[in-house]
Amino acid sequence: MIKATKEPKPGGEMKDKILEEALEIISKQGFDLFSMRKLAAKLNISATAIYYYFSSKDDIYLEILMKSFGQLHQELKNAYQQGGDIYQRTKAVIRAYIDFGINHPNQYNLMFTLILPRPEYYQGRKEEPFAIKELENALSTIYTAENIFLEFIQEYPGISPEEIKFHTFRIWSTLHGLVSLYISQTVHYYIEPTEETIEKITDYLTRSLMV
Repeated sequence: MIKATKEPKPGGEMKDKILEEALEIISKQGFDLFSMRKLAAKLNISATAIYYYFSSKDDIYLEILMKSFGQLHQELKNAYQQGGDIYQRTKAVIRAYIDFGINHPNQYNLMFTLILPRPEYYQGRKEEPFAIKELENALSTIYTAENIFLEFIQEYPGISPEEIKFHTFRIWSTLHGLVSLYISQTVHYYIEPTEETIEKITDYLTRSLMV
């Protein structure tokens, strides 16, 4: 049995392992069936050991969301900063979103698909400040995309600034549909989502901002 120290390092390997296994359980069984005891059994440690790192299953869940939105935000930012003109950088951001969802299906489902506790659920509870911070993290990802599209339409002024939220939502909805179909494997019964197919969709969505 793994024994946790009395003062474990907050960013240690054990904490990362806890989050990884918790993500797997929540993704497969849902939040309601997720428990510290179930997580401890999966990790082959005592439930008490987990409490050295997290005070509740809600803390674990919110931490997963915080890290996931932070990771997506950073990947979108990196894609935008990789160089090229505004068209190439916007296309890179759209592709980065698709790749994140395909490569991290469990995280993506928690962030955008599964019906799970949202910030308002924690109103008046001790987790409320953390939940608010998680929401800010999530919104910052969307606002980053919105700002990129604002810069895009300065080069290709086919969209008025007043319409930017609508078109951000339009692109996001299409991306979410693509990623969700890919994750569920449903799309494979209709068309094989090859690299060429995904690249065509990425190019199409980027061009759609021009009209």
